Amino acid sequence: TYYCNVFRLLIDQPKLGSPAAGLQNWADGLAKFGMGIKLGIDVPNESKGFVPTPKYYNKYHGEGRWKSSAILSLAIGQAEISLTPLQLANAAATIANRGYYITPHFVRSVNTKTGSQPMKYPRMETGIDTAYFGVVVNGMESVVQHGTGTMGRVKDITICGKTGTAQNPHGEDHALFICFAPKENPKIAIACVVENAGHGGTWAAPIASLLIEMYLNDSIGRLNMEKWVLDAAYLHKNEIKKEDKKDKKDPKGTKKSTVKNNTEATEQND
Repeated sequence: TYYCNVFRLLIDQPKLGSPAAGLQNWADGLAKFGMGIKLGIDVPNESKGFVPTPKYYNKYHGEGRWKSSAILSLAIGQAEISLTPLQLANAAATIANRGYYITPHFVRSVNTKTGSQPMKYPRMETGIDTAYFGVVVNGMESVVQHGTGTMGRVKDITICGKTGTAQNPHGEDHALFICFAPKENPKIAIACVVENAGHGGTWAAPIASLLIEMYLNDSIGRLNMEKWVLDAAYLHKNEIKKEDKKDKKDPKGTKKSTVKNNTEATEQND
């Protein structure tokens, strides 16, 4: 795919000398967006997620015994990479700011006997020229206006986003959507993850857009969308699907099996 081809070219850059050096360069770039590291939030037990480095693959394959073709799944967010929802939201904020983020935090100021003391949090730069973010921002706008995130459109608010559908071997896929709004002078960035829900554009995008609408407008104008989201059975979707399959297979709760004399016998399900 396109993403895998671009990723391979990044890893196999001749000037870097080896796939290991290319992967380390890529991992260092992600770290500048706050991925694979602790962001330094003001609450305990923050997870840094996991962004694989050459050390990881050398352990399993041996140094110099793996190539870019062995790690192509990283290009689409699969394989060994794992990010937290906070890191995803922070990435959206970084794009919204065209190249920097303020360390995420809960505490804005602390009240003391002498007055309110504002907290100061560092501004983290990616080192990427702001000129390069325009095409990404425009692409994220198109996702919501014309692409897979159209269910997240809100009248008079230009939302920029990216849908995601994470494959889940244990049930329905996980729905993801990262976004920020408005496009110009952004005020809010969100990462929405809905486990076992299906496609990101179907579930995560509408939920995130409702949060944005309420935050910016202090009201919800899409009442039908709000009702649809609130009425969905997200937590029990897998169980409902299993029950539906069971009912379709045998509405009476029995199954048929063939015995040696080719006659049919009925066995009661456990």
